[in-house]
Amino acid sequence: MTEGYIIEFASRAGEFLFRQSLGELPATVGRALNNDFIVDDPYVAAQHLRLEIAPEADGAILVTDLGSRNGLQKDGKRVAQIRLCCGETISFGHTTLRLRHVQEQVAPERIDLFASRMFSQPVAILLFTLSVATALADVPFSHLEAISATIWLGGALGFGALLLGWAAFWSILGRIFAGRAQFIAHLAIAGWSYLSIYWGSLLCTLAAFSLSWALLAQGSKVLMGVVGIWALHRHLSLAQMRWPRLNFPLAVALLALPTTFLALNTWKSEHRLLDTDTLDTLYDPALRIRGDQSLDQFMSEMPALRERADAQRKPADEEDDASEDTSNDE
Repeated sequence: MTEGYIIEFASRAGEFLFRQSLGELPATVGRALNNDFIVDDPYVAAQHLRLEIAPEADGAILVTDLGSRNGLQKDGKRVAQIRLCCGETISFGHTTLRLRHVQEQVAPERIDLFASRMFSQPVAILLFTLSVATALADVPFSHLEAISATIWLGGALGFGALLLGWAAFWSILGRIFAGRAQFIAHLAIAGWSYLSIYWGSLLCTLAAFSLSWALLAQGSKVLMGVVGIWALHRHLSLAQMRWPRLNFPLAVALLALPTTFLALNTWKSEHRLLDTDTLDTLYDPALRIRGDQSLDQFMSEMPALRERADAQRKPADEEDDASEDTSNDE
């Protein structure tokens, strides 16, 4: 009758404790060492439950409370005795008990995305070195004379410490919530993210300059959003294993909060979310693919450019006038 059945125990928070084959019945469950199922829970009595075959003999078991103080609960209600079918769960103390069968279908194997060499120790060290070197090279050589070597190297060390601190932060969370730190994997994620955003943004601005298409420069913001969500999702996947379905919504929410704040500040100061008319970075004219614009063509486009500039300047002027009227009234 009990062949093929398994008793599974978990904490009240859902953390798996152990599972054991259901042998001959009746059997007892409790904290004492002479029980058939020993549960290390201070809120469980020495002999807390008795398990026996249900009279119907349909695969269910009968669970009886042996007079414990904290009792036996089913769906939040205390009961003295209950019939437990396969797949159902009851709770006692701070522990849950579930009856399962060996023929149950289990979830498919989850792919370990961090088992690849992309997150190995050599790759993490290489990415960290390249990230620090990229931060050093980001200082224009024409400005090196105005910057002391101490400040230059100090900035590089500070950036390296920032990457290490970021990885350490997620490692601490992983140790707390998942029982493992995975510092090397978190450092590799930080390195991949920074290098992807830096070089991707560089390519976007270079393409915008070469094609004289300012809108392409905004691709860096899209890239930052995509890479940011990817990185946060990967960090959460390592640090938070209990509710994996929440990792992606959490990643989106964590990135959406600062993004929304920055977008609102940009709108408040400039009355637009994206700068699609100008380029912030200029390169060697030899890199331009699009031909030079003639003076006549430029002058013919001036009215349309003036209209766009006036349309963008009008809300700011109205706000300034409103603030002046308010100050004059006071």
